[in-house]
Amino acid sequence: MTLRPWLVLALSTAGCGDAGDSGPGDTGQAPDLAEPLGPGQTRAGVIHDEAALLGGISAEGRLGDLKIYNESVAFVIQAARDDGSYITRQGGTVIDADVVRPGAQPGRDLVDDWVPMVGVGRIPDPDRVWVVDPGGDHPAVIRAEGGLAPVEYVTGALEAPDAFPDLGLRVSTDYVLDPASPLLRVETTVTATDTGVTLAVGDMLVGSLEDADPWAPAVGRTREIPDGSPWGALVHRENGLALALLAEPGKTLRAETAFSVLADHIPVLAGFSDTVEVPEGGAFTWVRFYGAGRDLAEVTDA
Repeated sequence: MTLRPWLVLALSTAGCGDAGDSGPGDTGQAPDLAEPLGPGQTRAGVIHDEAALLGGISAEGRLGDLKIYNESVAFVIQAARDDGSYITRQGGTVIDADVVRPGAQPGRDLVDDWVPMVGVGRIPDPDRVWVVDPGGDHPAVIRAEGGLAPVEYVTGALEAPDAFPDLGLRVSTDYVLDPASPLLRVETTVTATDTGVTLAVGDMLVGSLEDADPWAPAVGRTREIPDGSPWGALVHRENGLALALLAEPGKTLRAETAFSVLADHIPVLAGFSDTVEVPEGGAFTWVRFYGAGRDLAEVTDA
């Protein structure tokens, strides 16, 4: 997807705003995030109405979190609150995802955690999560920005709270939704402010234990994404929803063997970039897509 020039400018010059705030371009009037959208429209904002929340066995969104959606798909991103549940508690990550369902049809969110990661043991810990662009007839954009925190689920299991020391990294993740796509573009930039580092950027998607099965191309049901796959997915056992982590066209996802232990117990997918060296003052950006569809074909076709 090619961003319009004025949107690129907005991404690079966003002003200050409180965590969970609508930030630059705020008109002072909260958008109606429960309103269905038509073709060619997107919308992003802070959730002030429970009718705008998504439903499903794993739905975790609250008032004050942020929503980004179009005619066909919707994603809820946790505000910079530090009380999330399950494996991670930090904000700035997708906590709910579903297709847009008509009327009173119940939601089928399967997401327990959908988290960008810097290496296996560190996740973003944003100071701010805000709307860069509220959408309209162009892409909507939400940004999360801040430092990193260790995955407490891992440090607790290892009984080693200092296993992942602070490296002085800054992380910014943009969530960009096009009006005509079921794919949320996710772009994470890691900046080495204190010292040079060697790292990989990726994602962990943990699904509902009761309803989700991991799936990979040329494999079918699986415990984890095979190394070199272009995508991996979680599929609802009663159909009706497929969520996928997809590499950029022409690229693939790298497996992390550390997640095989988790895969023995919960539905989890993990896919990473290649490991790169980032010099002091340098930055590395990894682009991938989060997709939602009624079945896998809707997502992989897109």
